[in-house]
Amino acid sequence: MKLKKNIDFSDLLDALRYCGKDVYLDTAEGDHLNLKSTLSQFVFASVVAARLPELEAEIRCRPEDREILRPFLEA
Repeated sequence: MKLKKNIDFSDLLDALRYCGKDVYLDTAEGDHLNLKSTLSQFVFASVVAARLPELEAEIRCRPEDREILRPFLEA
């Protein structure tokens, strides 16, 4: 699923803490960021978030975690 364009990154990072397993951001360029990792969260917030409107990326996670992240994902 894709991220919505106008999300609050602080809220997203808070929601990630409640996910039971790893949550990955897979970009069209072939990057795979584990958003449960603090280092990956830093990279995501500082680099990827700056270009969110044109970002071609998918979120990959368990169905249970998808429910937690639903407010941040496109339908």
